[in-house]
Amino acid sequence: KMLGALLTGINRAFPFTDGELESFEDHLNTLFKVVHISPIATSIQSLMLLYQVMESRQEVSDRYYRALYAKLLDADLNHSKGQAMFLNVLFKSLKCDPSLTRVKAFMKRILQACSIHQPPFICGCLFLISEVKKCGIISIIFFCSC
Repeated sequence: KMLGALLTGINRAFPFTDGELESFEDHLNTLFKVVHISPIATSIQSLMLLYQVMESRQEVSDRYYRALYAKLLDADLNHSKGQAMFLNVLFKSLKCDPSLTRVKAFMKRILQACSIHQPPFICGCLFLISEVKKCGIISIIFFCSC
């Protein structure tokens, strides 16, 4: 819980930093480890911080997308209170992703995740897909081979 509280505070304070990201470079590996081994709420906070750091550098790494992709089928997400935050970071990430192939793969994984989640999360996923489509990122037919 302490780590989650710290990450929440850092997420809120990060937009007000002066942009010197050299100090974050040392801690990015630790944040990626936190995403994979921590409870889902802490993982979501870590993903949000990683996204903010990488977006401020104008580059979001493949490693970040791989971690986000893995969290989509995390069983703990089904009972988490942070589902809205997860869908928010997922939408932001897909909206700025330059790789159409990766966005299509995410859409397929989102639909796969719908099979194991409750109706509120499924509705959020379907809404996310419609909003990504509205942004012009993907065409109406995103089930073509990737």
